[in-house]
Amino acid sequence: SHSEECVLIALTLGNKIGIDVEKVSPDIDHIALSKRFFSKNENDQLERISSDKKLDTFYRIWTRKEAFIKATGEGMACGLDKFSVSSKREAKSKVVIEQEKKINEEWYCFNLIDIDHYEAALSSNNEDIELIFYP
Repeated sequence: SHSEECVLIALTLGNKIGIDVEKVSPDIDHIALSKRFFSKNENDQLERISSDKKLDTFYRIWTRKEAFIKATGEGMACGLDKFSVSSKREAKSKVVIEQEKKINEEWYCFNLIDIDHYEAALSSNNEDIELIFYP
């Protein structure tokens, strides 16, 4: 995954993974995008966040959702509003599938990199995945 000048590459043996990185841009209409693509649960989470943290929280949710749909291979066709990810900054969180889907596994999202003005996530079907970073 890449965004502006940041590139992430993830490798695995035996796990399903997906990654996403996004440069945080204040120029997007993150409220309109969240209403269109986020689940009710995620929109409720965003509503409870103070306005000065909404943009970063939007990107946290967005990168986790993108990483998940890449990991499952379903892409946007799976319906971004049919599952929820956590908006919290926790290192690992569970993906909640909100409708009957052919996904019969548990999925997790992990925070990646801590670089100003970027948000990144990895999603995997293994909650004990070991993350090793190389600059």
